[in-house]
Amino acid sequence: MKNPTNILRKTQLLCLLFLLTLQLSAQVVTDEYRELIDSNAVITSSSEDQNYQWIGTDKGLWKINKKTKKAIHYDTENIPLESNFITSVCCCANGNVWIGTPKGAIRFDGFAFLTVNDENSDLPDNYITSIVQEKNGTLWIGTRYGGLVKIDRNKYTVYDHTNSAIKNDHICKLSLDVNGNILVDVFMNGQVSADELVTRPGMVSVNQ
Repeated sequence: MKNPTNILRKTQLLCLLFLLTLQLSAQVVTDEYRELIDSNAVITSSSEDQNYQWIGTDKGLWKINKKTKKAIHYDTENIPLESNFITSVCCCANGNVWIGTPKGAIRFDGFAFLTVNDENSDLPDNYITSIVQEKNGTLWIGTRYGGLVKIDRNKYTVYDHTNSAIKNDHICKLSLDVNGNILVDVFMNGQVSADELVTRPGMVSVNQ
């Protein structure tokens, strides 16, 4: 019989590691912008486009006008967020902004926030851990329980332990290296590039 104390400690450690991963993966936020958000908020992610700095925290999302320094706070009270804990923010080349949470994602199209989850899309899991976009416009989403998701021109492709070389469906973090290659941090399996995720015989490659 497993020791409940050991299970609790392991769970607490995993939660701590996940929070540290989020903080380390967040882009650098200058003190100038930090002063514009809740001082008690923990910054978990950030992304920027030409006009705005978007900052994800454990207390919602901030959108800061880079020219006027006007800050707007979004949370479950004023946009369709299911959780105020923001796990990832990604500003896309087409102007869209994707926001990940433990309870699904939302996409800002420049006019409205649209909910994206496993009920209205092909997302395999609502726990979003990381979102990045390649230079060619392809969007990649990491999930905690459902593996890796590729969105190319609104077509969803899911890669997990059943159809790729991913050995663990818990994706901790996605990032881009200096050459624009996708780097995938898989829980308990380290970091590899998407190109190195050699598939099993007869199965498609994650970079196709």
